[in-house]
Order: sequence, then C-alpha cells, then structure tokens
Amino acid sequence: MRPSRKRHLISKLFWFLLHVQLKLAASRSRKLLLRSDQILTAPVWEEVELWGATLLVLNKLLASCDSRLQLCHLQICEEAPVEQINSSLAKTKELLDEVAPLVKNNEACMERYTIFSQCEIEPHRREMAAHSQLMDDLLHRAQYLRLWSTGQTTAPALEVLLYMFVPAVHLQSLTGDLQEEYTIRQIAATGPKAAQWWYTKQVVSTLWCYLYRTIKRLSAIAGTMEALTRIWHYVLRLFS
Repeated sequence: MRPSRKRHLISKLFWFLLHVQLKLAASRSRKLLLRSDQILTAPVWEEVELWGATLLVLNKLLASCDSRLQLCHLQICEEAPVEQINSSLAKTKELLDEVAPLVKNNEACMERYTIFSQCEIEPHRREMAAHSQLMDDLLHRAQYLRLWSTGQTTAPALEVLLYMFVPAVHLQSLTGDLQEEYTIRQIAATGPKAAQWWYTKQVVSTLWCYLYRTIKRLSAIAGTMEALTRIWHYVLRLFS
C-alpha cells in the first residue's frame, strides 16, 4: 500500500531528527576513541609493565629467603656451629633488605593503577557501553522508521512517536502491550474509532510521562549546578 502524503512528510521530519542524532553520536564516537587512545598511551601502563617484571624478581627473592630460612631452621635443629647459623641469618637478612623496597614499590604502583582504573578506565568503560547502547537504539529506530514510512506496520500511525522518543529498553514490552490491547478493543463492540482514540490517549500519556521525567532530571542537574556555582563564588570571596 502506498503511504499517504501526510505520513511521507512526517517520516521526512523523523529522518531529519535521526540524521541529527547520528551526527551527534558520530562526534561523540570520535571523542571516545580519542579518549581511548589517551588511556592506552598513559604513563601508568609503563609502570604496570615494570611492575610485572619486578614481581618476577620479587618472587625469586622470596623463594631464596624461604630456602635460607629453612636452612637456618635445619642448622639450628642439627646444632650446627653458631658462626654457620649467624652466616646463614646474615645472608637471609640481606635478601630481606632487598625485598623490602621492591614490596614498597609494588604497593605504590598497585595503588596508582587502582586510582587510574577507578578514575579513568571504569568511567570510560561505562561511557563506551552507554554510547554503544545509544547506537543500537538509533539503528533500531531507523529500521522501524523505514517500515513505518512505507506503510508496512500494522499498529496505528502514532506508534512511530513511541519508537522515536521512548527508550529502547522499555519499548518492546510497551508497544506489545498497547498493540494487543488495541487489537482487542478494535474487535470488540467499542469499534475501531474508540480503539483509535484509546490508543491516542495512551501514547500521549506515555510521552508526557517520559517528558516529565526528563524535565525533572534536567531540573535536578540545573539545581546542582546552581548550588555548585554559589559555593564556588563563596569560596572565591573567602580567599579574595
């Protein structure tokens, strides 16, 4: 069936909105890739590489210390000369003196890597996951819009608003429930007009719910930014 002129114009509007979203997403992708390169070339990775080499040396020294201690214990049990026992203990102490700075250095390196991971790697990983989900959502919307613009969908025309503005994580269950209820009401005695009116009310109320959540979230962010700005001005006045 050939789509109406009205549907064709609406689909062009939504294609334009998707095009803008894809442009913004592409710009965000470039920034994330640049950030990935910066993380991969950070100096901390050189420290981690040295840390791995140091761990090998440390393990060998600890094994030598363990062997020396076992030898001292054996000499004491066999009542070896005191000079021999003292010599073994002195060599063991020398090994322990070599171990101590390596352990301290490894602890410092581990602490720096933990901070780098928590402050850089993990936030970037979450951003990449969220961006990947956004790209999947845009692809899903583009696929649906192609079907809707050519009149290949069975749901009412207003369903396109749900696909364009409702998060994809809620979309499948929401559209499925609405489509099922719409079909029941259309077949029932209420008739197709009443079913269409019911579907319109459900779509409008759903979009209003998501719009209200978005406005509320933006208001909370704006309130936080205003509070931080006031704190910053107060600190400046204190030190001026």
